[in-house]
Amino acid sequence: MPLKWAYEHGADDWSLALRREFANAPMNTIAVYGRANRSKGARGPSGWMPPNHYYRCEYLERFIAITTIYSLEFKHREVRVINQQLIACATEM
Repeated sequence: MPLKWAYEHGADDWSLALRREFANAPMNTIAVYGRANRSKGARGPSGWMPPNHYYRCEYLERFIAITTIYSLEFKHREVRVINQQLIACATEM
């Protein structure tokens, strides 16, 4: 999860220790090629999804789990897009 995205969705109130924990959490770090990281930037799943279609549902589930664990909040427009993506994931199974 991009640190900027987290900051804009509730992490701005966190202590320095919690921000550090979040930034280094194994669940929140995924090794990717630089090109993929640059294309994602600071966007969440409503603005960017992995180019590998087979990984998108796992990425979305992980993103939602991290959001829940750290009490971050999606914006209303993001919820609509994410719900559509979840429906697509359900139909792929």
